[in-house]
Amino acid sequence: MYSPGGSPVAVAVGTDGSMYTSDYANSRFTEYPPGSTTASNVCALPGNGEGVALDASNNLYVAFNSAQTGTGQIETFAPGAGCTPTSNLGINVGFAGGVTFDASGNLLFEDQFVGVEVYPPGATSPSQTIGGFSDPFSMAFGVLQRRLYVGDAGNNAVYNVAYPAGTVAATIPGDSGGSFLGVALDPAAPK
Repeated sequence: MYSPGGSPVAVAVGTDGSMYTSDYANSRFTEYPPGSTTASNVCALPGNGEGVALDASNNLYVAFNSAQTGTGQIETFAPGAGCTPTSNLGINVGFAGGVTFDASGNLLFEDQFVGVEVYPPGATSPSQTIGGFSDPFSMAFGVLQRRLYVGDAGNNAVYNVAYPAGTVAATIPGDSGGSFLGVALDPAAPK
């Protein structure tokens, strides 16, 4: 499915079953149609690909670290837009990590230097920062979005965070010598 030399670091699945991956080493994201192992789009990014997420309208959000400015940013892509971005959200963080949405439509964007930043719809400044991590790299919500699981590559741990309070409820340590680069939970499969 993936070309040699690639470095996929995040995956998201759309409501229609399309799969999207971001590729750090090749500065791109890739779209796969439902049930296919052949990419329908391989799209260049203006920097190293990091997180990918889809909003309730199936718009794709791709986080990357800009080759030009060195900051973490997010571009959006409308359904069916292919490789043409709809917009750059105007959010700049120190170093991009994962991206996801909560049930209220708030965008959660990991700044690997700061923590998880929560952006209300349309905002370019966070309303909340959830900190206490060394190198937050990935995240996923639990059932009912009362728990946010944050993979911390720097501390080799996954943090179980009460959401939206932002307090760490538990720490799940990794094996020695490893590094948590991905977190996923088992949601219902798309229809």
